[in-house]
Amino acid sequence: NSFLLLVKNPKYLRMPISELAKFTPYSQSHLTMLFKEYTGKTVATYLQELKLIRAKELLRNTDYTISEIIVDLNYESLSTFTHTFKKFTGLSPTEFRKSSSVF
Repeated sequence: NSFLLLVKNPKYLRMPISELAKFTPYSQSHLTMLFKEYTGKTVATYLQELKLIRAKELLRNTDYTISEIIVDLNYESLSTFTHTFKKFTGLSPTEFRKSSSVF
């Protein structure tokens, strides 16, 4: 439970799993096994979902550019972010922002 709370904090979404494991008493491999048993998801999948939820919040509620969001969430590239975001939401980040922005 404490690990789940930790990774929900946006500042930890940028960290690789190997770094996050250091906040637990487990090795990375043991943590990933326990996590899968506990949640039914891999750590990577769970972190990806949290990143995309955070991206949606930022697109909806801030004027951050997509480039700033990519850096904030530690995505490799614009194309990786756009592809993943569209797969998750059905919309590109720009389309999502236009459809749900409060600005």
